[in-house]
Amino acid sequence: MRWRSHLLNTRGVRFLGLTWPVSLIPLLSVITIAQLGTASVIAIAQSEKTRSNGMEIVFTEELTGRMLKKGAITASFSNYRSRDGIFLRRSIEDYESDSKASNEFKSLLAKAKTIIEEGKKVGRDGKQSLDRAVVRWRRPERSDMTLAIIWRDGRRMYILESSSLSHLRSFETQVYP
Repeated sequence: MRWRSHLLNTRGVRFLGLTWPVSLIPLLSVITIAQLGTASVIAIAQSEKTRSNGMEIVFTEELTGRMLKKGAITASFSNYRSRDGIFLRRSIEDYESDSKASNEFKSLLAKAKTIIEEGKKVGRDGKQSLDRAVVRWRRPERSDMTLAIIWRDGRRMYILESSSLSHLRSFETQVYP
């Protein structure tokens, strides 16, 4: 226990005549992940700016990684937090075919307590029309992920989850115009 508490204490490092507080935990976390040979969880401080109703919302990426999802070939997630403290998760899932992705989209709609919006979304090429919905989950995984924007682009599913619809729309507009 003494060793653990030693790691939690911050140390002062002298650089350019000033003392800077430093913790060994982030360094040891990176070393541990590298030694395990997996990059499943990487903490990156990345800001994404977005505009919603004239107000700028800045999201900082807190955590990113891969996850297992039944039926999906690959699945990844990124967790973000806005400056005002709102949590947002982006998940991207790839399936073997368009029809399997379409079935997953329908399955997600069935898990919704309420479908707030349902329609089409224009693809990045400006031509393709994608299935899209805004939902309130019946049983959210977390209390700060009660709402979601989901859409399907061919074999790929995108899922944005948060407790704030304005933050979801803002993130979608910025990252997926």
